[in-house]
Amino acid sequence: MNKIIALATGSLLASAVAGVAGGYTAPVVETAPVVVEQVVVAPVVDWTGFYLGGQVGKFDPKLETSAGNTDFSSNTYGIHAGYLHDFGRFVGGAELAYDKVSSFEADGADVDTDGRMLSAKLLAGYNAGRFLPYLTVGYNDLKVDGINGAADQDGDGYFYGLGAKFKATENVLVGAEILRREFSDFNGVDGNDLKGTSLGLNVSYQF
Repeated sequence: MNKIIALATGSLLASAVAGVAGGYTAPVVETAPVVVEQVVVAPVVDWTGFYLGGQVGKFDPKLETSAGNTDFSSNTYGIHAGYLHDFGRFVGGAELAYDKVSSFEADGADVDTDGRMLSAKLLAGYNAGRFLPYLTVGYNDLKVDGINGAADQDGDGYFYGLGAKFKATENVLVGAEILRREFSDFNGVDGNDLKGTSLGLNVSYQF
């Protein structure tokens, strides 16, 4: 009798377990939708291309001689042409500029004449989007008109400095420069050194 009761009990338990197992449904876990943020990429500015434009500025040099020093001042204006190549973050280039030197006068002396200055420069800059700061070095030649029939005076030398260009539009560039210009043995006279700083503003059209 006990065996019969045990077998019946086991059968009932087995049936109950089977029923429970067969009727089990796993709970559904709802997950929140994944939101993918859109990455905004800043527009790439390419500085590669030829450009042509004009400039205005000031050039106030000092002539240093064994007899003493003389300060000069002048206004400059002219044209320039150049080329930039964008390598990514680094931008390299070259430029040729011609300036008319007007009202070249000595402080405290009755000297007022004109001249011409030619500059050939190399540029190395950093692409900061629409803004391009750069360093520059190069060669310059200065010719000053003679006074009262005197012969013209001239000399060549070098310059170095820094500048910046800004893309006002896709093709229009505006910029500024500050350059240290030095002409050793000006007009072929040993020890006569003409040195000074020039400041300039420029506008260019890039093709």
